[in-house]
Amino acid sequence: MTFDDGYRDNYDRVFPLLRRYGVPATIFVTTGWLRPHDDGPGLGMSWREVREMAAVGIRFGAHTVTHPSLPALSLREAEWEIRESKRLLEEELGTECTVFAYPFGHEDCQLRQLVEAAGFRWAVTTREGAPRPSDNPLLLRRTYVCAADLLYADFAVKLAGWHEWRGPLWRLSRHPRAVYW
Repeated sequence: MTFDDGYRDNYDRVFPLLRRYGVPATIFVTTGWLRPHDDGPGLGMSWREVREMAAVGIRFGAHTVTHPSLPALSLREAEWEIRESKRLLEEELGTECTVFAYPFGHEDCQLRQLVEAAGFRWAVTTREGAPRPSDNPLLLRRTYVCAADLLYADFAVKLAGWHEWRGPLWRLSRHPRAVYW
């Protein structure tokens, strides 16, 4: 499972469930949103919480420093966002960070080159579907799960991969707020 942004609820609500059921996960954190102390203001987890989760096997990936739409930035600004988020994670966790998530799923050829040059081996998009062996490792797809999927049947269909054959119009008509932007 993957989670984007690094909000506090990733620690408060998701982490206990991941531990309880032994589910492997990667959390893509916006490093500038992480709080330096547990009691600080903000939407993000604290660095202590990130380290605690990493210590028990939760993987962390970079999701930039400030969560911008990368194509809207200059290449120099985009490169800083990508490299600095990686640097901060590696410094705080003491391990190599090899995975990246494009904020909002916004990416292009130049940004993929920056991600690769920064040393990332894989990057995830917001493109719907299961990754395939033939996919570019810097353009991996994911299956979006939203609150509307909590109906058992919808969630089971997605877990089985059967939703992919129905196409984007079916998904839009079933879950209009679950579409990636």
